[in-house]
Amino acid sequence: MILTIQEILNLEAQGKLEEAYQSIVMALSSNLFSPSEEKELKDIMHRILEAMPLKEKPLSVAEAFEMIVHDDDAFAGLLVLEKTNLRHETERIQRCFDEGVSALANALLLQLCVEQQLPATFTYHHPSGVKCEVIPATLTPLLDCDVVNEGLAMIHDYFASDNPSLMQLIIHQFMMDVSLLYPIETDESEYDTIVLESIKATYLAMQDEAGFNEFMAVYPKQRQNIVN
Repeated sequence: MILTIQEILNLEAQGKLEEAYQSIVMALSSNLFSPSEEKELKDIMHRILEAMPLKEKPLSVAEAFEMIVHDDDAFAGLLVLEKTNLRHETERIQRCFDEGVSALANALLLQLCVEQQLPATFTYHHPSGVKCEVIPATLTPLLDCDVVNEGLAMIHDYFASDNPSLMQLIIHQFMMDVSLLYPIETDESEYDTIVLESIKATYLAMQDEAGFNEFMAVYPKQRQNIVN
């Protein structure tokens, strides 16, 4: 069962830190929370990890990499690596890229490498099937890519005023989708397609096909064919 943020906070207040930690891992893996809620969950998780006695702390860096390789609560492993200096972990990173079973987990790991500007060269197995050599320090972070920001602006234009909560869910889906394309260059028209696919996927995940049809009724007619 996926707990609410308040229920997780209640567990923390009761001193049930391990249970609260595991509940956060499940929540973050569910993709049911908006980006702002995910940030709050991450903040709670880091606070819980700091409060745990050392013997109870569930993840070392080595264990975090193993979780990513096997996609066993990979998101929890990535949270640990967010706080880790990855410059001395190149062999473990390459093993994830070579053996990791989750394309999304590997894509998010690559994002961490770019954020830390790692100068090493890695062989990255892109979800499209392309194998490419990447030097994270030379890559533009995803959120600095013009086409990504154009896609985010498009989502904002359509949903910010009428349904900001839905907008956050669509942004979350869009960022996962573009992470799977990165770092292969994609032109603006293709990202326009991804925006619509992300909108459609979000509506359908909510079992709201009628809502998606209403959206398409006001969407520019010349673009509708890309999701039909």
